Amino acid sequence: MRNILLVLAVLFSYTLSAQYIHVQEDFNDTILPAGWSTTAITGSGVWRFGIDGSSTNALNNNLDGTPMAYFDDDALGQNATNNRTQLVSKVFDNSSFTNTLLEFDYNFRQFNGPLDSFYVEVFDGTNWINVFSTTADDCGNWLNTNCRLNTPHSIIDISPYSNTNCQVRFTYFDGNDWCWYIGIDNVFISSIIAKDLGISKFLYPSLNSSNLTANEFVNVQLENKGTDTVFNYSITCNFNNGAQVFTENITRAIYPQDTFNFTFTNSIDLSSYGSHLVDLFVTLAGDSANINDTITIVIQNDSAFNIPYFQDFEGLNTWEFRSLQSSWDIRIPSAVNINSSFSGVQALVTNPYSFTNGNFPDEQSYVYSPWFDLATMTNVPKVSFYLKYFTLINSDSLVLEYTTNNSGIWHKLEAQALAMNWHDVNKFWSGRSGPNYLHVENTLTNLSGARVVQFRFRHEFDIAGLRQDGYAIDDFSLLEVDSIDISVQSLLNPTEATAKNCGLSSENITIELVNKGANTIDSVFLFYQINSGTIYTDTLTAGLAAYTSLQYSFDSLYNFSASNQYVINVWAKAKGDTVLINDSIVNRTINNASGYNGQSFAYFESFESFVDGSCGFYYNMTQGDTLRNGWEKRNDSLLRWHVQDVSVCGGTASNSATGPANDHTAGLNGFGKFMFIEASSPSGISLAGIPTILETPCIDFRMSNTAGLRFWYHRYGANMGDLIIDVLANDIWYEGFDSLRGQSQTSSTDPWKLKKVNLNQFAGEVIKVRFRAFYNGGFAGDMAIDDVEFYTPIQQDVKIEDILLLNFYCS
Repeated sequence: MRNILLVLAVLFSYTLSAQYIHVQEDFNDTILPAGWSTTAITGSGVWRFGIDGSSTNALNNNLDGTPMAYFDDDALGQNATNNRTQLVSKVFDNSSFTNTLLEFDYNFRQFNGPLDSFYVEVFDGTNWINVFSTTADDCGNWLNTNCRLNTPHSIIDISPYSNTNCQVRFTYFDGNDWCWYIGIDNVFISSIIAKDLGISKFLYPSLNSSNLTANEFVNVQLENKGTDTVFNYSITCNFNNGAQVFTENITRAIYPQDTFNFTFTNSIDLSSYGSHLVDLFVTLAGDSANINDTITIVIQNDSAFNIPYFQDFEGLNTWEFRSLQSSWDIRIPSAVNINSSFSGVQALVTNPYSFTNGNFPDEQSYVYSPWFDLATMTNVPKVSFYLKYFTLINSDSLVLEYTTNNSGIWHKLEAQALAMNWHDVNKFWSGRSGPNYLHVENTLTNLSGARVVQFRFRHEFDIAGLRQDGYAIDDFSLLEVDSIDISVQSLLNPTEATAKNCGLSSENITIELVNKGANTIDSVFLFYQINSGTIYTDTLTAGLAAYTSLQYSFDSLYNFSASNQYVINVWAKAKGDTVLINDSIVNRTINNASGYNGQSFAYFESFESFVDGSCGFYYNMTQGDTLRNGWEKRNDSLLRWHVQDVSVCGGTASNSATGPANDHTAGLNGFGKFMFIEASSPSGISLAGIPTILETPCIDFRMSNTAGLRFWYHRYGANMGDLIIDVLANDIWYEGFDSLRGQSQTSSTDPWKLKKVNLNQFAGEVIKVRFRAFYNGGFAGDMAIDDVEFYTPIQQDVKIEDILLLNFYCS
């Protein structure tokens, strides 16, 4: 695989500020840094490195929560006196700088009585000069909050001692007694630079480019890292070891810490395919830091592929891996859940076993496609590939990016017109794709006419997650959309979900049609067939514009109500359509195992046919009930829905603090049945937060454009919990669609109240409703419902519900 060379002559010790860093040490490696030394001048102890600087106040005693350098005199014991120990920095050259600063964090804990001390010296080339000393606490005990919230920090000007062999040493002396400790961290020695102009970025052309010409103009970013504004300077380009050499003078001012993007007026010839060497350097009078003045890069000019393009990763590979640490590979998938390719034997995969035990450090890696020439295309291009992934959601991420016209600027490719199985906007592929490869597709309307385009998959892994199988990509293609291309994208109805929840009856065959072509399609011939039976036909005569979709329901319904397994075939034809692979959905199996179990929208349930199995007033007696007409209990543990037969068992008021005394159906003196929650719980067991669920049968609102639910309720008791109403439609539970909260009656004999729920948003669908009841911490929470009715509201409907007052004054 081709190696891409990028040599940037930039010293790492430069930062964005106008300074040269001589020493920067945080001791986080917990060992003596390279070039440093530690010596016991008297005694036997030397400086140590770690996160815990005290044996007396153990566990994480430090300056900023990270390791440091320290000496703990207390840990040596009362017999280990006369300890003088030194820590000496590496040698650095600051002879050419006029201003040098020494900075460090420290904590010196002084012991009252002895003359223990901490001092710092600088070597001036001949002698050690004392620049800092202390014999008193600044914050003292590690446990003192000031040691973390207000860490002592020293800044010392050591400019007078500049020389070619400068060093700093830190000394602790215990005063010939048993004393406390010293800790230092974040040693930083830097020099201010007045004039420092460098090349910070190479901007154009991209190091990996395609179809470059004989007249390409180099663009670079210059940066002023000094403290002075620069005016007159020059930049030289040496192309292909002297094939072209030119220098251009620049007078444009660059202020301190500012940048300037400069484009040469002379061009270079990059038209030949292969590698081209470019050396650039800036010249500024008085620049005291020349190490960042030069940049050497290699530009690779590749030829671009024409489309159509197809890569199945079986033969000659034209894709590249360019990350220093990457889990990408082209091989036979061999992970636990991703163990095969989509076609052939190989795929482009992330390898979960590249590192020890399958655990990666944080990874950001790339795999690059070849270049493509889209300038001569007539229609819009589209990208297509097959994708399978098995990861921890949000721990791994995968996106597809693109760059155009050798800019080197990468953009994330979001879903465009008719994208299929693409991730959401501002998201990525993560989690689990399912057992099969996904066919991923996206039209590239924004790339039409681009001279050259390159794609790359960007993979990121967060070390906080546990690596799983990763990603597999196969059969990558780049095509030009056809002028005419009709696609049966999906079968919307019936589905396994609708069959599972409520069963199927006479159903519309509904599909999603997509015009993936560049032209409007005037008419489409549509067909469906069930279990190799009659072929039903329709014709879509309304024009379908390019890159648009619509949902279409066949005129002929099919009766699926019998318990059976049904095999559905749906296909479409359009004149001039030569892309046949996406014209049909075949052998789609729908299992309607239990037949149709839905109720019509005009449905009323008074619970009078239900059976009270226990006359239970307590948690351990609400069992043995029989529910009818498709009603079911869910999550029925200690807190339970119960059938209460008033004629046999009376109301729920075993005590006077909760529950209704009578059934609603027959009025205040009625002796019918209703459903209620017995809120008594066994001693020592809490039912808080655990709902009990009562679920209705399926209700068929498909022939109605309005939908409603009404029921009567009684909620008396100081510990009344919430009653939540959820709605199931299209295999989705809309939780918390409506609710009743708090006590609504003040005695067991209070009249029942009516609750109405507007379900108009579910008109035209088959739904279920569930009543989720919650315990609220006491026995006085017996809630009840009765006379549940599903109906189709009309716009104007006035009803006399009750007579509240009779006036006899007029005889």
